[in-house]
Amino acid sequence: MNLRFTALWFGALFCLFAGLTMTWLKLNRAPPTWDDAWYLTNSLILYDALAAGGMVGFTHGFLSILEFKAPLITALPTPFYLIFGRRWHAAFLVNISAMLLLFGVVFWIGKQLKGPRAGLIAVFVTGTMPLLYGLSRWYMVEYTLTALVAASVEVLLLAAGLSEKSANVSFGLFVGFGLLAGFGLLLKVMYPVYVAAPLLVGLWRSKRPGRLIVAAAIPCMLIAAPWYSLHWRSTVENAVTSGFGGNATTIYGTGAIFSWQAVSTYLARLVREGTSTYYMALAVLLGVLAIIRRRDHGLKALLPLAIWSLPFLIFLFGGNKDLRFVAPLLPPFALALAIGLDVIAKERTWIVVGLLVFPAIDMMSTSFGWPYEGGGLGYAQRHTSNSWSQDRILEVISQRTLFRPGERKHLLVGTDRAWFNASNFELAAVAAQLPLDVTTLAYEKDRDSALRLADSATFFVYKEGGEPESEFFSQHAQEVIRRVKDSPDFEEISNELLLPDGGVVHVWRKSPPGAHLSAGLQQLPAFRAGFGGFLELTGFQVDRKDDVLTVRYGWRTNKPPPREYWCFTHVVGENGKVLGYLDHRVLNGEPPMFVWHAGDIAVEERRFVIPVEASGAKLMLRLGLYHPQSGERLSVSLSSQGATVTDEGTALFIPVR
Repeated sequence: MNLRFTALWFGALFCLFAGLTMTWLKLNRAPPTWDDAWYLTNSLILYDALAAGGMVGFTHGFLSILEFKAPLITALPTPFYLIFGRRWHAAFLVNISAMLLLFGVVFWIGKQLKGPRAGLIAVFVTGTMPLLYGLSRWYMVEYTLTALVAASVEVLLLAAGLSEKSANVSFGLFVGFGLLAGFGLLLKVMYPVYVAAPLLVGLWRSKRPGRLIVAAAIPCMLIAAPWYSLHWRSTVENAVTSGFGGNATTIYGTGAIFSWQAVSTYLARLVREGTSTYYMALAVLLGVLAIIRRRDHGLKALLPLAIWSLPFLIFLFGGNKDLRFVAPLLPPFALALAIGLDVIAKERTWIVVGLLVFPAIDMMSTSFGWPYEGGGLGYAQRHTSNSWSQDRILEVISQRTLFRPGERKHLLVGTDRAWFNASNFELAAVAAQLPLDVTTLAYEKDRDSALRLADSATFFVYKEGGEPESEFFSQHAQEVIRRVKDSPDFEEISNELLLPDGGVVHVWRKSPPGAHLSAGLQQLPAFRAGFGGFLELTGFQVDRKDDVLTVRYGWRTNKPPPREYWCFTHVVGENGKVLGYLDHRVLNGEPPMFVWHAGDIAVEERRFVIPVEASGAKLMLRLGLYHPQSGERLSVSLSSQGATVTDEGTALFIPVR
C-alpha cells in the first residue's frame, strides 16, 4: 500500500466510526446514567469556575473537584464548551478526539509490527469491538484512558526499539512518556497498572535505566503531583475499595474471585460484550491454523502485545468485574487479530474483507436495530428515542418555586435506576443553573438517616411502577415515601408524567413555612432561649392531637447570623430512642438566614406524625441550631422554665405535654 492510499483508508475508517458515534448520540434521548452524569455535572461546574474566576478560579476548581477520583475527565470538555457553548452534549467530542488518537496509535503499532494493512485491519477491529464502540457513547474515563494507554505503550515500544541505537532518542521518548503518564494519572489512579509491564521491558532494554526513570518521573510529577498531594489518600482508598471492597464484589462481582464460576462467568461476558464472540472465535481459528501449518513468520510481533495484556490477570481475579476496566487491554487483542489475518490472507485482501463484514453488520444491528434487531451487549446498547423527563420535572419544580438570590433548595430523589437517579437530576439542574442541592436515598443504610433526609428536603421526587428498584440500593425508599405522603408538611404538585418504563413520576413539595411576621410571634407562649448570642427562640408551642405533633417556633435576631444555620428537632421516646426528626432550614430558607437583620422576627410551623408504636407514650423534643456543612452546633442559654439544657450546652430538652 502506498502512503496516500493508506491515509485515505485510515481517514475513511475514522470518519465512519466517528460519524456512527455522533449519529447514535444525536438519536439517543436517554439521559446519562450514574458515573457519566456525575462527570458531566462536574465538567459544567468546572467550566462555570473558569467563566466566573478565570484561570485562577479554574485552577482552584480543578484542584478541589471530585476529591476521591482523578479529575482530568472533568476538565477535558472545557475547550469544547468554549467553542460550542455551555451544553454537556459537547463533552462527547472528547471521545471523538480520543477515538482519533486511539485509531492513530493502533494503526502505527500495527504498521510497525507487521505492515500498513495490519494497521488498517486493527483500526477496523478496534472500532467494531462492542466494549470500545459502546464506551465511545458514554462519558466515562475508560475510553479516553484506552487512547492514552495505547499512546503510552506506543512511546515505550519505540523507546525499547531505539534504546540500543540512540540513548538521546530514548531519553526524549521517556520525557514524552512522563508527560503522558502525568495525564494518565489524572485520568485514573490505576493508570500505572496498564503500562507497568511495557515500562519495565523498556527500562530492561536500556543501558541507563536510572537516567530514563528520572526523565519520565520529573514531567509526570509536575503534572500529577499538585492534585495528588491534596487527594492521594482518599483516591487510593477509593480505588482499592472499588476493586476489592464488599460492595464491589456484591454488586459487580461474579462470585468468589478464585472460583471457576467467577472466572468462567467473567470470561464469557468478556467474550460476548468485550471483544465479541465472533472476533474471539476468529482469533482461536487463526491460532489453530498457525499451529497446524507451523508457520510463525510475523507471529513474533505478538510478544509486545502479550506484555501489554498482562494486567488482565489483575482484573480477572479482582472483586469488581465491571468490564469497562479492561478496555485499555483490548487494543492489543485487536492488533494480534489483525496480524493473524494479515499473515493468513497474504495478498488475498478480499478474504479479510469478507471476514470483517459480519462485525460491521452486528455493530449496526446492536446500535440502530438495522438490518436486523440486535440485542444489547453490555455498554454497547441501541439508542433510545424516549425522554426520561428530568428537564420537565425540574421545569414543574421551578414553575412552583421562587428562588431568591443566594439561596439553595434541597431536592431528594427516592429512585435509583440507570435513567432515573440523583446524578442525572443533578446534571439537569446544573445545566439549567437551578439552585438545587440534589441528594439520594440510594446509599442510606440507616432508616433514621433516610427519614431525616426526607424531613429536611424541600422537594421529593420518585417514580412508581415500571422497572423495579435495585435490590442493593434505596432500602428505605418505601418508608420515606409513606413518611412524605402522611406528612402534613408536604403537598404533591405533580403525578401526571409517564416514563418510558411505564412508571409514573411523583413530585412532592414541602409547604411554605409560617410567615415572617411579628403578629404570629405574639400568639405563641413566651419562651426564652439564646443560640450563639445572635439568635433567640422567643416563642415556642407544641400541640399533640390525633398522634400528630404540631411544633411552632418564634425566632428573633439579635445581630445578623455569620452563616446559615439549620434547626434540629429530634422527637425522643421514653426509652431515649429517637422516633423521628423535624430537622429543617429555618423558614425553608425563605428568606435565607444570611440576609436577616438585627430585630427581625419570624414564625414557622412543623408537624410530625407519631409512629404507631409510640402512640400514647411520653415524648421529649431535643432542639438546637447547627451548621450543616461543618456539623457545628450553637451554644444554648436558657431563661425559661419547663426545659433543660443538654448535649454539653448545645441543645434543649423540652417535654411534650
